[in-house]
Amino acid sequence: MPHDDHWMDEKQRDSVFSRRKADLRMSRTQMPSFNGNGTGGPSLIDRALGGNALKSVDSSSSQHFAIPTAGPAPRPSFSDGVTSSGGGYQPSVPPIQPAPVFVLPPAQPAVPPPDPIEHAEALAFYDNDTAAFNLRYLGRMLAYEMQRAHMFNRKVGVVVLSIDGFRPIGLNYGTMALDTVLQAVCAVLRNAFRPIDFVGRLSEDRFAVVCPEMPLEQLTTIANNVCKACSLFEIKHQWNTFNFTVSIGVAISSPEINDANSLLALADLVCDDAIEASGNGVCVGPESLF
Repeated sequence: MPHDDHWMDEKQRDSVFSRRKADLRMSRTQMPSFNGNGTGGPSLIDRALGGNALKSVDSSSSQHFAIPTAGPAPRPSFSDGVTSSGGGYQPSVPPIQPAPVFVLPPAQPAVPPPDPIEHAEALAFYDNDTAAFNLRYLGRMLAYEMQRAHMFNRKVGVVVLSIDGFRPIGLNYGTMALDTVLQAVCAVLRNAFRPIDFVGRLSEDRFAVVCPEMPLEQLTTIANNVCKACSLFEIKHQWNTFNFTVSIGVAISSPEINDANSLLALADLVCDDAIEASGNGVCVGPESLF
């Protein structure tokens, strides 16, 4: 069949190609003799295997060389050789060099992953830009302190601070300068008030401080000290140095102002009055709304 004949032709061509490839591989190992007088002699393969190992065969055969079956012979060395007294060629084998030993560097200590509980608390309680509490947690603590004030017949004070010219600072010096100002104000508030007071961020440019069981006179004194400290604070941002001022409103709980939202709103309203009075000052809200 034509298909079978074609298949046999392909197999024959592959067989001839394989034999030719084997012949070429063996013919590369037949090298000239190394006699000192330049005359012919046994090839290097003959001397390595001993005697006339390579025997010529019929040229019509595909095998041009016959390898003796006396056992495996040592691999010859073509770089240098030593001839024994009996005339045989004994190749010299170079010593085996030990493989280089690679020492792995010590493993670097891995950075421990952040504690998921602490990370969740940071997102839930604190502001992203400052170390102050966020508005949600600040409102919760203000409501808690108002309940305690009603129970023990105490008062709660709230201070609202606004940074004067907050937006112009960002336009003149950049957003990073605003972050520096916010951090500076938060640091001043933490140093001025007690550790039990709650410093939180009310809005973009405003902070609020919840002060449980603090009289109005002491609260006003601390507010004046904060206002003066902020006016003397110098901000160094890149190649610029500038100052800033704040306006502060102070309010305290009373029988008319007896819930958290009303007290915080009153302090924020009094802060607006301080801003309208040219800023850089403290305005105190009334203890009663009569």
